[in-house]
Amino acid sequence: MSEREVKYYKMLAKKYETAEKMFEAKEDYDELEADKASFQKKQARGNAEVQEQQLKIVKLRNDGKEDKALKQEMKLKKKEANIAQFKRTIQEIQSKIEKKKLEVLKNEGELQKIETQLRADFAEKFTQM
Repeated sequence: MSEREVKYYKMLAKKYETAEKMFEAKEDYDELEADKASFQKKQARGNAEVQEQQLKIVKLRNDGKEDKALKQEMKLKKKEANIAQFKRTIQEIQSKIEKKKLEVLKNEGELQKIETQLRADFAEKFTQM
């Protein structure tokens, strides 16, 4: 075994290590996107509930049931707080998504660089396959 072959196999190992990192980052990215979608669904459902609650409050007030309307307003405030929390969580997840996206792009670029270097330095290995 020559030093050239040692260099080749070290570069090959680095290539696969980088590919592994890239796929792990892509997996994390996909999980974050799924989490974001889940919270967006919760936020949308919460918004629908808030709208329904507001309609109930108006109807109760029109019917002269102020006490019940006040109780419904308290429930409404809680739902609005939950929606605000969902919004903050979505923003936090979006920030993590952007970081993961950059990590994936960085790993893809590094992988392409290594593959190009392998082909340039060890062209004979690729013609034998």
